[in-house]
Amino acid sequence: MTRQGATAYYTRAIEAQEKHCPEFRDTQAARAVLDATPPTDHPTVRLTNPKGRRMTKHTISIEIDEAELPRYTNTHLAMIWHVAQANPRDGFADSIAGDLAERIGREIIRRWLKATPPELWHHQGRHNPGAQLSKFAKYTPPADAEMDSPEWHAGTWTLRDDIKEDAR
Repeated sequence: MTRQGATAYYTRAIEAQEKHCPEFRDTQAARAVLDATPPTDHPTVRLTNPKGRRMTKHTISIEIDEAELPRYTNTHLAMIWHVAQANPRDGFADSIAGDLAERIGREIIRRWLKATPPELWHHQGRHNPGAQLSKFAKYTPPADAEMDSPEWHAGTWTLRDDIKEDAR
């Protein structure tokens, strides 16, 4: 593309930007950059596609079947999550857009949790009683027992020394 063609392309782009975005008025700065740009044959500076046809606008409709969410591939699920987030519908005025994005997000979370091993021993029923008992008593295993041997578990709970002093 010649410098003249590039200049015409950028001029039309700037004019379109001004038309669709009224607050974009700093065209002098943009044109100064354009004037300083050397001529180029770069493939991005063209008004036609590689086959010589003029480029046009495209509208793409994507159908999302909520009943099929569990069967979509991970790649497709990620794509429709982005589509649902980009949905132009007002999610505050209408719950449909938000409900769809939430269902897709929950499917993503469900798959992630399915692939993530659970923490089995973080919280247990015996933690609280043992912690409460330890505030007032200490465990004393038999003197000759090895730790975690059956004999070690045959020890006794006795009142803590600091508790005995407070009771006097």
